[in-house]
Amino acid sequence: LTADKALTYTLADVISSKLLTGKIPNILKAIRFVPVAIQDELHSLKIVGDHVIDPKKDDFFIALATYRQFCKEQIKAAVRKGDADEAERYESIQNAVKIILNSTSYGIFVQENVHAGEGDVMVFSSNDPFESHQSVIEKPGPFFNPIIGTMVTSAARLVLAITESLLLRRGAVYAFCDTDSMAVPPDNVEEIQSFFQGLNPYPFQAELFKVEKYNFDEQGNLVDLKFLGISAKRYVLYY
Repeated sequence: LTADKALTYTLADVISSKLLTGKIPNILKAIRFVPVAIQDELHSLKIVGDHVIDPKKDDFFIALATYRQFCKEQIKAAVRKGDADEAERYESIQNAVKIILNSTSYGIFVQENVHAGEGDVMVFSSNDPFESHQSVIEKPGPFFNPIIGTMVTSAARLVLAITESLLLRRGAVYAFCDTDSMAVPPDNVEEIQSFFQGLNPYPFQAELFKVEKYNFDEQGNLVDLKFLGISAKRYVLYY
């Protein structure tokens, strides 16, 4: 990648580039974002299942994930006791907590709401900013924070770049990937999971790279799946 003007990337993207290409970008300027204080108006809140979280003391995401794990354990206990109603109640709670986690860990920081009405908007790109006339207007959501949103996705790209780098060292390739997942050969699964496990932030044991259930046969062994991918927009077929 070359450009006549400076381009902005996160540190995670710079590290990803070094891992996969061996090259270091020419860094002209570095910007650091540093938290300075805790908001005075923060207060405890009660979420689904009457669980209380204090944002002044608790890490919101870790607290939610821990509560969800508690609900899963309660589901297992209820099943062992044969209490279907109790199992269903905790299943409902853990699903709700999962949605909250997915929304608050990324979605609310990049929320853009579409509003009817024409107007001129400023477009920021790698080139000079410019105005564009649009038939609808997008306005940021109440918790819009592009700094956090950018860091979350760049960190995910770094995790995938590290995984790809581990595969390349073993002479392996991946079939496809998403923002937080990658399809890899079964022989490389254990090494990849082990490599990232030290990053587990939770007070309970959790697989950071979870293997989906359709990767196992009836005896619980990893199977070598076949991949057929079709990119409709690019007219590419890869088997």
